[in-house]
Amino acid sequence: MPTDLEKFYEALKHSSKTVLPLAEKMMGQNLTAIQEILAPYPRQPSRTRARTFNTYVRGVGRYPRSAFAGGKVKTKGVKIKRTSERLSARFRTEVRQCEDGILGELKNTASYAGWVLGTKDQSKDPHQVSWHNETGWENSDDAIDKAIPRVNKFLDQMLDDFLKKL
Repeated sequence: MPTDLEKFYEALKHSSKTVLPLAEKMMGQNLTAIQEILAPYPRQPSRTRARTFNTYVRGVGRYPRSAFAGGKVKTKGVKIKRTSERLSARFRTEVRQCEDGILGELKNTASYAGWVLGTKDQSKDPHQVSWHNETGWENSDDAIDKAIPRVNKFLDQMLDDFLKKL
């Protein structure tokens, strides 16, 4: 009759069949946690902070100056130049098993995403341009750091689920 320790070792020999689906789920949760930090648009900066009146509205495009008369944006009967690629809606995640384990990738397909949300390491391209940071956009490095508490929670849950399946 095998001991509990022997049963445990035997279960560990075949654990990759158990742990890989759990790790795949956890990776997806981790990427979602990072995306939830990066995706929201920060508050629109003052329209008068530059030398010219800024008529661009994040996620939409450029309005005519007349749309801002009276302090509120008028949208009815106004011709909008839709130039936004809708950064917040362009996130894509991919999680897959590979030789070494699980690979997860979070991408944003907007052409300018790296310059808005990229790394704060200025020696790498694309990197977050300083004025995006100054106007409240998250960068990928800080988003990962902010997601760590949730990542740890997902890891704990994965380990609990794994041990229950042994």
